Amino acid sequence: MVPVTTLDRVNAEHAHERVSLVKVDVEGMEHAVLSGAIELIARHRPWLVVEVLPTSDLASLEEHRAGLDYLDVQLHREGAHIAGRVTFAPTAWNHLWVPSDDVDALTATLRGCHLWPSHLAA
Repeated sequence: MVPVTTLDRVNAEHAHERVSLVKVDVEGMEHAVLSGAIELIARHRPWLVVEVLPTSDLASLEEHRAGLDYLDVQLHREGAHIAGRVTFAPTAWNHLWVPSDDVDALTATLRGCHLWPSHLAA
């Protein structure tokens, strides 16, 4: 049997450590991981990289994203797309979720990585 825990439990054991980035890639169960990380996310407000597959529970992912007040940024090869809500995009399975109050850092990061959306030039 494989032991299972939540990110909230792990974070409670390491409460002195800051969490700034979380990658969630669990083949369609991302909403379950996020459900077990509510306290961690509320406390640290990390950037989240969330895999979104055709089989993902989009309604649950959108509920988490909106409830956390995060922006959804689809990471396409040709650039980022800031989406209004979580949707599946065949060319962007990885989505970057950023706290909405962190938009300046998001802008700087996307520009620095040459991923700034061309439709938002300047």
